[in-house]
Amino acid sequence: MNSGCFERRWAACATWILALVLASSCSQPKAKPGGAAEPADGSATEGNRTPTCVAPSLSQRELLARQLADVHELLGCAKAGDAPVSAKELDDAWERFRARPRPDGPQRERELDAFGAALGEMIVRELGFEWSHCSDARGIGLALHRMRDGSHVIIRPRDFVSRHDQNGDGAFFSGAVDGLSQSLARAHAAFEAGESR
Repeated sequence: MNSGCFERRWAACATWILALVLASSCSQPKAKPGGAAEPADGSATEGNRTPTCVAPSLSQRELLARQLADVHELLGCAKAGDAPVSAKELDDAWERFRARPRPDGPQRERELDAFGAALGEMIVRELGFEWSHCSDARGIGLALHRMRDGSHVIIRPRDFVSRHDQNGDGAFFSGAVDGLSQSLARAHAAFEAGESR
């Protein structure tokens, strides 16, 4: 896939995600005993779910740590401790992943989870998101979260990786963070333009 085509697809996907999230009316979550969250106004109902995000549970943090450890296996090299993985390294690993015979079941899911965790860490590092346990109209689970212009911005990197896998797309990590950054800037500019009216 040529990079211009990818950039247009990424921009369209990211803009749709942001439009969905930024259109939501949001409130701060309140935690229930056991770490589950519900909206402050209690409005989380099927079809009308206000996004809520709380700190990930211990088990979610442990799962994320295992997924990030698996990234080094996918890279085929040992990186020192928590050394950040570059987009180029992930693109190369993705191409090797695509070139191999396609394993089914748990092994493939484990590898896709690792790619999702690595993409998430790039977004955390470069765009200031944080890992959270989020619940919104699109699902419940581990996701990236950031407040922007009074609204929740929620990104599910594993879902993004899965879509690229299902579509048979080539390397995409190098453009993903830049595309997201540009989409966030466009959404913020549109919000600011609406506020100034």
